[in-house]
Amino acid sequence: MESNFECPICSEVFNKNLRVPLVLLCGHTVCKKCVNDLFSIKKTIICPLDRKTDSRQISQISFSYTILELIDKVTLMTSKIKILSLPPEQRILAMKSCIQEKIEKISEQTNKIQEKVKECITMKNTVLDKIDLAFRELYLKLNIRQRELKSEVEEQIESIQSKFISCEKILNSMKEATENELENINNIQTNINESIFCYNLPEVPEVNAKIKFTGNSESLVESIQDFGMIRNMITVVPFNCEHFTNITYWMVPPCCNKYYCCNKCHDKKESHTWIYANKMVCAYCEGEQDYRKLPNNCEFCGNYHKGVISRN
Repeated sequence: MESNFECPICSEVFNKNLRVPLVLLCGHTVCKKCVNDLFSIKKTIICPLDRKTDSRQISQISFSYTILELIDKVTLMTSKIKILSLPPEQRILAMKSCIQEKIEKISEQTNKIQEKVKECITMKNTVLDKIDLAFRELYLKLNIRQRELKSEVEEQIESIQSKFISCEKILNSMKEATENELENINNIQTNINESIFCYNLPEVPEVNAKIKFTGNSESLVESIQDFGMIRNMITVVPFNCEHFTNITYWMVPPCCNKYYCCNKCHDKKESHTWIYANKMVCAYCEGEQDYRKLPNNCEFCGNYHKGVISRN
């Protein structure tokens, strides 16, 4: 029986260590040690029983698991037979030794499992520590970034507030300058009205130019623009005409689009040639309209415009 579990070359019993049974292509079973010896000589495997060649590598040759299982079963049965053939006292001792061996094997396996469990627990703790450390670092980075953002926002708010204060100062200074200009215009208007009285001209309506400053820069600019238009209108109007009296309107020639009471005043102040006016402006309501022959009435306020009288 044992000869069936022996290598045909070295006559050693197969086992699970060095004498593992390998099945060649020819069907014969040889231990792994002998196969290594055969391969090391000719770099190929030749079966010593039928001289057939096996060109496979040693790692490609499969084990004979059937023989190994049979060896285990035969060994177990042999040990049982030996134990049963012993006297009762020796039989008990043999059974105890077998049980002790099994207990030792089980304890070894248990120890291995416990070691693996410990390794897993250690690995788990290591991973948890790394995760905790990563979260702590992330938390610190987030806090630092939050502080940086807070400081940046505070700086931006301070810069905006400073710009707002500077803009407010500029607007206040513009308001003061505009009020001063209005006072100057009112003084100029008073002087003009006094001079008009000397020539028996109709008094120019009082210009109530007031700027309502509400803190809005756009409204302030619009008010200043309107104020500039009024100021230009007053300074351009030739109240002290040297050529005619009884002026109740102004002519607007298309050559310069300025207010003049006659072509002579125009030629005296302008360098270009007079073009006959196609527009006229009422001195009472300042309504601009198409030029018509005198006498006529204003299209807006109904004021009666007489003909002018020459000073010469």
